Amino acid sequence: MADLAIPCFLGKALRYYESLEPEIQCDWRLLRKALLERYPPPDSDEDEMQPGGSSMLQVLAPTGSPVPRSNARIGRIKVIGANSSDFGYLGDGTTCYSTSGIGAGASATEAISVCYVPTSKLCEIEIQRSDGQPQVLGVHWYQASPTTKIGSTDYSTISSFNYEGLYRSSKMAWAGPGYTRIWRVLADNTLCPHNAARNPLHFFMKNSSEHQRYAVDVAADAGAFMNKHGPGGWTLVKLLFEPIIQTPSGRSADDA
Repeated sequence: MADLAIPCFLGKALRYYESLEPEIQCDWRLLRKALLERYPPPDSDEDEMQPGGSSMLQVLAPTGSPVPRSNARIGRIKVIGANSSDFGYLGDGTTCYSTSGIGAGASATEAISVCYVPTSKLCEIEIQRSDGQPQVLGVHWYQASPTTKIGSTDYSTISSFNYEGLYRSSKMAWAGPGYTRIWRVLADNTLCPHNAARNPLHFFMKNSSEHQRYAVDVAADAGAFMNKHGPGGWTLVKLLFEPIIQTPSGRSADDA
């Protein structure tokens, strides 16, 4: 992959590449990290709703200084029912769709840790993994060509996506597309996913589960879906970003 990228380097990007250590030049993972730090992709709407997330080809276009990591917000995601019922946090575990899914019902210590940089645009939310595997939070649609008009019963579910370079891939075996650059975090820390028309999507789920986690589904018209599949047992939910306070040592307040 690194060899394929070299012919694309021009001007400052080529000079920067030549200044790197040989082990970085030859390792695509290290090279990609170095390029993103030097030339972060622009904060643009153009690729927000392309399947799989954002385009890494833009890293060759200088866009100024990298966003300081101090601007990033680290936390976990709380799941609250329509009647203020508490469904815990998003965490890893078996759902009705996957043996390695993400769903509600995790405790604070079981919750996945997430990170995002505040922006006026739609953003990706990174899942922080102890093994260093890059992942982001997204939605994967069940239908191959989903529609998001009012009255549509098409739906998706929250899933983790691995990413490497241009690609985002989820473990879901569904035929529909996956999207990752869909998130907006509102002033009250509510997570609001958007579709291609910039319209907000809505979260809902079964309020009982035989599995470790409750799968959190996403649709443009959650009411139409719930009416079609039975009025009982479904509930609208909202997702709240809950910041984790970092201590001066870099540990979270939970660990201190």
